Amino acid sequence: MRVHLLHIPKTGGNALKAALKRDESQCEWVLHGHGTVLDDVPMGEGIVLGIRHPISRFASAFNSRKRKGRPRNNIEWTPAQRIGFQRFASPNDLAEALYSDDVADQKFAHAHMKAVPHLARNLGFWLGTAKAVEARRPDILAIIAQENFASDFERMRQRLKLSDSCRLPDNDVEAHRAPNRSDTALTDLAIANLTRWYEADISLYEFLRDLSKQQQLEA
Repeated sequence: MRVHLLHIPKTGGNALKAALKRDESQCEWVLHGHGTVLDDVPMGEGIVLGIRHPISRFASAFNSRKRKGRPRNNIEWTPAQRIGFQRFASPNDLAEALYSDDVADQKFAHAHMKAVPHLARNLGFWLGTAKAVEARRPDILAIIAQENFASDFERMRQRLKLSDSCRLPDNDVEAHRAPNRSDTALTDLAIANLTRWYEADISLYEFLRDLSKQQQLEA
């Protein structure tokens, strides 16, 4: 069975890749990078993907790029990113500025959202619409939510009869986990702004969560 892992950034994709590379089952795994989207996967071939609430993913993406991808990577900021991180010290600062009454501040916030690829590309970039996902429902073998990562992974491992060697890494660098000191606190204003900004993405995320629950009941 040929199965594709769609790597939506900041949804645990590196940890999944590390685990699946150890798999010794009959699955033929195709472990994609960030550039592969749902439409790129041939019809009839299996799909596994990770998801994360857009607001949580926003904070993770901001912090990851702020620390230049360290400790796993060390990718220097672009000039536009440098300007943005000098102005916005935290995810909360950026989120509060998205609909600021200060036109200049709002303009800088929108520019920074575009300057950081993981912020510029929403969930819909990889998956399209709920209708597009529904059309591929027979191919989607597992949806692993960041919020229930370990249990969803184990459920997938059992459903696909993966080998015992297929285990999530316990190494923070291999899993590309954020340091515990990462600032993810958001005010009510920041959450309200992000809910408005990611309205379509949140709807798609909730659709995927419901689909995942349905799959669990059908298994």
